[in-house]
Amino acid sequence: MADEIRDAFAVAWPDGPASDPVEPDKSTIRSIGPVIDKKIANTAAELQTQINEVELIAEAASAGLVQKGTWTALAAIVGTTNGQAGRVAGPDAGTHTDPVVGGTVANEGEYAWSTSPAGWQRVGDLLVSKVAQVAASFHDNLGFVGMQLQTDGSLRQNPPERSFEIGDTRSADELLAVQDEFGFKALSLTATEFRAPGVSGGEDEGFNSGFDASPLIGGHLVAFDGAETHLYTRNILTARSDISRVRASLYSEAATDGSRPSYSRLGDDELVVDLTKCGGTVYLQTRLDEVNPDIRHQATLSVVTPPAAPGSLNTARVLMIGDSITNRQMAARMNAAAAAKGYTLTFVGTLNGAGIGQISSDVTGPLGEGREGWEFGDFTYAVTDRVSIVAPGAEATYLASDKATKQTQNPFLRVATGGDDPSVVRNGNVFDFDFYLDRFTLADPHVVFIGLGTNDIRDLNSPDLGPAITDGLTIMCGQIQAARPGTKIVIWFPPVSRSSDRDTVWSEYVEVLSRQIKFVREQADVDIRLLPGRWLLRKWDLRSTLARPLILAFRRQASPTRCTCRPSILRASPKCSRRLPRPWRKALSNLSFAQGENYMGTNILVPGADFSASAVGFNAAVESGLKGLWFFNRGIRASAKNLALGGVDAEVFGTPSDQGAFLRFKGGQSFFQTEIEDTEAFTHIAAVKSPDTMADQAHSPMFVSNFGSGSKAGYLASGLAGASIYSNVSTTLASMSASRYTDGTNTAVTSAGTSIATTLSSWSLVASRVRTDRAQRDNLTAATAAAANYTSQARVLAAGDFRIGSSYSLSWQGECDIAAVAMYNRYIDDAELATIGVQMRNVLAHLGIAV
Repeated sequence: MADEIRDAFAVAWPDGPASDPVEPDKSTIRSIGPVIDKKIANTAAELQTQINEVELIAEAASAGLVQKGTWTALAAIVGTTNGQAGRVAGPDAGTHTDPVVGGTVANEGEYAWSTSPAGWQRVGDLLVSKVAQVAASFHDNLGFVGMQLQTDGSLRQNPPERSFEIGDTRSADELLAVQDEFGFKALSLTATEFRAPGVSGGEDEGFNSGFDASPLIGGHLVAFDGAETHLYTRNILTARSDISRVRASLYSEAATDGSRPSYSRLGDDELVVDLTKCGGTVYLQTRLDEVNPDIRHQATLSVVTPPAAPGSLNTARVLMIGDSITNRQMAARMNAAAAAKGYTLTFVGTLNGAGIGQISSDVTGPLGEGREGWEFGDFTYAVTDRVSIVAPGAEATYLASDKATKQTQNPFLRVATGGDDPSVVRNGNVFDFDFYLDRFTLADPHVVFIGLGTNDIRDLNSPDLGPAITDGLTIMCGQIQAARPGTKIVIWFPPVSRSSDRDTVWSEYVEVLSRQIKFVREQADVDIRLLPGRWLLRKWDLRSTLARPLILAFRRQASPTRCTCRPSILRASPKCSRRLPRPWRKALSNLSFAQGENYMGTNILVPGADFSASAVGFNAAVESGLKGLWFFNRGIRASAKNLALGGVDAEVFGTPSDQGAFLRFKGGQSFFQTEIEDTEAFTHIAAVKSPDTMADQAHSPMFVSNFGSGSKAGYLASGLAGASIYSNVSTTLASMSASRYTDGTNTAVTSAGTSIATTLSSWSLVASRVRTDRAQRDNLTAATAAAANYTSQARVLAAGDFRIGSSYSLSWQGECDIAAVAMYNRYIDDAELATIGVQMRNVLAHLGIAV
């Protein structure tokens, strides 16, 4: 009872007649004390009980809320603490029997974990309808919220809310993913990489990475001793319109012996720098004004300051390779600038450029190879519709021709032979620098300048532009160095004026520059340098001479330094949101990412969506060990995107044929080059067929292979090294190999190939699984398998990374059609193969291919 003390006093002092009140006796009054003592004791006990209950609730809450979309998903999880909160957010309109107290209850609702009897007890209806918890808010620059994604899986938007299914990602490395029902991802976020359509920001991406203030610059700054250099920040931004938001600074540390003080410059755009006051290294930093000032991007640059009027090292033999900008006075102006500073240049080549102040057809300028309208592909013969080839024996006729006739002829090309590396062959011809020098009896140049890219922008769209730049640089620089080791190569890129028209294509200039920066960085070769002066050192609002900085790049030869031109981030948020493009930083600003050893990220499934045409990743049913995953339904360049989490994209060689839902490759001529190496254990899965005759090796395809690349270092050298899925001159057998030693002596190598019945004229889903003691070939379409076991025959790994659509050998040149390829660096078991096989089959069926 709640009124014990009040009632005790009422008994001690009962109401009496007003004219004759009765005073209580002492014994009656004393009887009130025990009542008060008992009430206090009972209240203390009740309070302790409530405290205990609160502590239990707090302990359960510390275990965290377990939220799932369905009762089935929640019931499969074992709670960690009695009373731990659970929730079925739905949609799940079903019912079930409560495992703790019995009775039929609705699936959706709030739950608490019971340790005995074990299970999730439903304790009430959903609370989220009363208090919406926001996982992510998407809003515009003014702050108006367009939609909010809530933790219950609903999306508040206009039109009204739509349900999403929220679950865990398959990898702890992935923090957030958005996928369709097939597994294609529209968004993927890890601690080091962000992927979304049209956006890429990762450790290995040289373009479109980081936030907008990332400096687009190569590895060297060059100026004559005592001359000022003007750096224009606007010209190293991925969006030049961001100049009003960016601050830049350049500094050089003081000499440790005190002989030179520190040096710095700070500005919104133009930085006037005296490099003679700097040490051998300077640091260029950029930051956005509205972003935390502690977060900056930094490029580390090497300083080159050749002296004026030197007494030695003042002569050089030069070859200029380029387009109309090279032809139109470039060599002539460079020669004049060099002479004014005490340098003597000798130019080699077969085509005279224009003299200073002359028109493009003039021939009074120095020799070189400046050709109007040419792009990288014209020199390598990846492009065939603009140039003709100077046939062997026609050298004299070519040299005697006028300039207009020479302009359309390529003096570097020769017909490919069987001994040529397929990676340098383009449309049956090879850019051969040794052949070029010898056929025209030219002296070996000390320095080759390559100034191309402008016409690539004119002719190529964005998906093809970047790979074309990389392909051209790889072939031309590689062939020059192979023919004349030690030749210096300077890569440069001309400017473009600042205007509304040119700013609209600036993103394409950014891609060319970024590819050049990435190429030079990855070569890490002191004989190849990128000159930033052409885009960084000019306002680009003015017409200006281009020659002066070009002559300086290799003047200082001492103490070569490894290229460090890649922009780095001094400090980044643990969520890496600072590194994302600005709209995505805003969109993800309200997301919280827990990080821990066993934490899985959030995966959002969008019912009814189809991201297959623009996917940035794929939610593979078997994720562990997946290094490469490609579906070839998205055109040539886009299909090179590796959809495996953290996977490196393939490089496109030649021109595979786009067949809509798949690509057609040809051995040695058109294929994808991956960066996936041979391993002791692997699993390769491919959806394949072939339109070729398979009458001989020349008409038999290699679907996935690194055969012909030789043995990896540490293994017995052998031409049989490699692993492949291919046709061995058969239309009814798919052959699969993975090289091994013939026995335990490790003195001979076998390809260890076996075959499995497959109708190669029709689509089949096949798999090759290999480990130290076993090799299994599976035809998932026919549900058949063939296996071989090994006890003492160790694997022999091949040196080359795997190719799709070709091997390294020119013996197999057949055509093949490929719709999908998955590559694991481990032997997946039968259950895993069945699981990923079903998923790939479903995706291919969605794309119109039955396997």
